[in-house]
Amino acid sequence: MGLFDTIVVDPPFLCERCGATLEIQTKEFDPGMSTYRIGSVISSAPVVVGVVKDSLFCSACHSAGRTASDPIFFVIWHHILAGVERTEDAALARLASVDRPDLITWLDQAQRGEREWRQRFRRFYRDVKLWHEHVERENAKLAAGSAATEVDSESEAAARVPFRFFLLPDEILNSPDPLAEILSQHEEHSPEADGMF
Repeated sequence: MGLFDTIVVDPPFLCERCGATLEIQTKEFDPGMSTYRIGSVISSAPVVVGVVKDSLFCSACHSAGRTASDPIFFVIWHHILAGVERTEDAALARLASVDRPDLITWLDQAQRGEREWRQRFRRFYRDVKLWHEHVERENAKLAAGSAATEVDSESEAAARVPFRFFLLPDEILNSPDPLAEILSQHEEHSPEADGMF
C-alpha cells in the first residue's frame, strides 16, 4: 500500500455517486504522509508549473461494492498547490488564473501557520520542561531522605500560589501518566484539531 499524502480542500469534495465526504490522498508528490492545502509548497511535485492527474477514491462506494473512481487534477504553480479540480478544463483554467492576490493570501496563510507552530512548540516545550523540573525536585527530595509532612506540603503549596502560572496544572501533575496528559492537552488545542492546518 505504501505512503501517501493528504490534500485538504475547503469545502471538502463529495462523492458524486453516494454523497460521502471524500478524503483526497495521493502518491504523486514523493509521498511521505504530509498534509497539503491550497497554497502549500510542494517541492516534490512532478511538475514546476502544470496539472497533475490522479484518481479520487470513495471508501463508502468501495464498501458498498462500487469500485469506480473519478479523476482529480492538482494544479501546481511554481511548486505551490494552486488548486484541486475535478475536470482537466477547470484545472487548466485555474492554472491560467493564478494572480498576485492569490500569492499574498498564500503567503499570509504560511506566515500565520509558521507562527502558530512556533507558539505550539514553545508551549509544549515549556510543559515538558516543567514536568522534568518537577520530577527532578521529587527525586532530589527522595534522595535527601526528606519525607514531606502534611504541614510542609501545605506550606509549600501556599508558598507557590503566587507563582502558579509557572507550574503545571493539577490535572497533569495528578495524572497517572503526566506525559500522556501533556500530549493530550496539546493535541486538543492543535491547529489540526481546529481544522486550521
